[in-house]
Amino acid sequence: MGEQAFRFAREIAQAREFGEQNSIFIVEDAHQRIYNRRASLYACGIDVRECSKRRRLNCRTSENIRAWAVSALEGVEVGDLDEDLDTLRGYRSLMNGPDPEIFSTATRDEEFSEILRKIENSMSEDASGTIAMLLRKTRTVDAA
Repeated sequence: MGEQAFRFAREIAQAREFGEQNSIFIVEDAHQRIYNRRASLYACGIDVRECSKRRRLNCRTSENIRAWAVSALEGVEVGDLDEDLDTLRGYRSLMNGPDPEIFSTATRDEEFSEILRKIENSMSEDASGTIAMLLRKTRTVDAA
């Protein structure tokens, strides 16, 4: 959401009398932002500097994948919605799993062969496992 949307939300949900400031609940993960829109809640009339909480527990991803993904962000400054830099200090996952495997190939055919080999190996190890293959483009899905 951009600043216009936050200003609109603040206008709709006015701060209540008697010092009640918690009339809006906002959840954000600045590290998963996919658009380059940045908004300052304070500039939009929403002051969260004293009442915001950082979630430190990841319930969706294994610690192995989380650690690998976070290492890719090392040294990258990520701004949050309360005019501060977000930090991943203390961030952890509940479960463990296999380490991510990274490989490179010279051609798409080699890449798909390697993926197929990994899927076949995985299925022979644990036939009850679930496998998902995520691809960015439809033509790549068709080729796969």
